[in-house]
Amino acid sequence: MNGKTLSIFEGRKTHLDISPAHLSTINSLNREISSININVDVDGHILVNNHVGFVAKDNVVLNLYPKVYQSSGIDFDDVEKREATELLFKMLKFVSDPSVVDLPDAGHVQQIEEDLFEIFANLFVSRLLFQLQRDLHRSYEIFEEDHRYLKGKVLFSQNILRNSFRRHIHYLQYQEFTVDTVLNRVFKTTLLALLHLLKKPNNKRLVKKALIFFDDVVETKISEKILSQVVFTRLNHRYLPLFNMAKMFLHKSQPGIFSSDKLSFHYLIKINDLFETFIFEAMKLVFNSDEVTIKHHEPIKYLGLLGNENFLQLKPDIIATINGNYHSIIDAKYKSCLASDGKLEHQESDIYQMVSYSTRYRCENLFLVYPMFKDQIRKENIVADIELKMSGLKSRLKLIQIDIFDDIASILSQIRSSFSNITTNSTQ
Repeated sequence: MNGKTLSIFEGRKTHLDISPAHLSTINSLNREISSININVDVDGHILVNNHVGFVAKDNVVLNLYPKVYQSSGIDFDDVEKREATELLFKMLKFVSDPSVVDLPDAGHVQQIEEDLFEIFANLFVSRLLFQLQRDLHRSYEIFEEDHRYLKGKVLFSQNILRNSFRRHIHYLQYQEFTVDTVLNRVFKTTLLALLHLLKKPNNKRLVKKALIFFDDVVETKISEKILSQVVFTRLNHRYLPLFNMAKMFLHKSQPGIFSSDKLSFHYLIKINDLFETFIFEAMKLVFNSDEVTIKHHEPIKYLGLLGNENFLQLKPDIIATINGNYHSIIDAKYKSCLASDGKLEHQESDIYQMVSYSTRYRCENLFLVYPMFKDQIRKENIVADIELKMSGLKSRLKLIQIDIFDDIASILSQIRSSFSNITTNSTQ
């Protein structure tokens, strides 16, 4: 089957030329990756909701980009892909722990290309090569196998079972200082699978260069058991971010990803979760102080009781407390709150959700936060300020849009001004 790279935008139906073999691969990915649903119509339209990243298997690569334009059918597809790639890496860089996965700045990503799978592969291989050229990982590994000559210790019970008629052979357990470590086996297996899927000549060249270091390393079948055997110490800790990237490529903690002999590569993020975490981290950076605390998904409350059990869990995205008291509740939605003509376009379920939060948490300052897409007519941050008629509470709900395509400093400034009542109240 010839290689195929498909690119679509999250939440937007896209018509693609898909062969029956490619369709079969996509269907197998649907079975293997339970968290995503790749919808393919009979006329060749593909739709994936709420996920960005990539999936790759059997020479098929599907790149999933976040929307940066509200309207569908943008003529300048390559422009939107470049802008979407820069946005994705900017948000990932802002919310990620560099000790876990060290991501580049959006500007560096732009210099590589817009294909998400090729970008992540390039990052992994180039940074692995840098570490390998400094010092290839070696360690004492335990081996158990038959040998003619004694070394280590004889495992007598296994030896009797295996070699009772071969008196000259001994089943031994011994340690050897070697490059054939579990960590290196994971790296080699990942590189070989990447080589099969990558299209860019430069990336293929980097993979082949890296594989030279692993000539004496055995390829292994990746499993959860194998990955759990990798132990990090101060001697090999520099490889931890790369190991995490390899795990991210191989399975991203999804069940069933090792069900077939051919490896699937995927890195999938719910764009709504990423946007929510991005807003949380930005608010924490702007507002956290001795008086103000920005909390994420806590505390959890319940709307009521059903018999003796809690009923209907409430878990706001973000809560701002001042001196321990609930001051503001914020929910983030990666969608537009405005129609293409600039008129307010909100979902009633979002409003009812905020009313429930206000009632249960006894909190009067409510915010729904949205991204400001590039083609939106209205560019102000606060697009609506709604007075809610509620018994015993003077609650207000503000609908806010943040221009996340701006630089980080400007985004933080937008957040500071849009939620200015947090700092005002904390200084009173």
